[in-house]
Amino acid sequence: MLKFLNKIDRFTHRTLEAMCSLLLAAMVGFTLYNVTMRYVFNNPPVWGDLLTVLSNIWLMFIALSLWEMWYFEISMQGIEFKENYMPKKYAVAILPLAGFLTTIGAAIGFVKKV
Repeated sequence: MLKFLNKIDRFTHRTLEAMCSLLLAAMVGFTLYNVTMRYVFNNPPVWGDLLTVLSNIWLMFIALSLWEMWYFEISMQGIEFKENYMPKKYAVAILPLAGFLTTIGAAIGFVKKV
């Protein structure tokens, strides 16, 4: 059973890494296209910046599921990596904060429209 779970974990990890790679490539591609259209052809697409930002957001949230904070020390034995030096709660604290701020912004926008 443990081998099966390890295979699932490895497959999921590799799939998420591939998704992160594709999103990073898309983000770079959208940025290059947008910059080229803006400064060379003076006709920037409306969607260029939006897709770059959305790719960045998706990349960060998917990468967050793969990410572990690492701390390393250089000693006489060489470089020693110490796992989980900083708890993940500091990295994911943005999630409830972003949800709260989005709710406040939506409420303000709703009140302005009414």
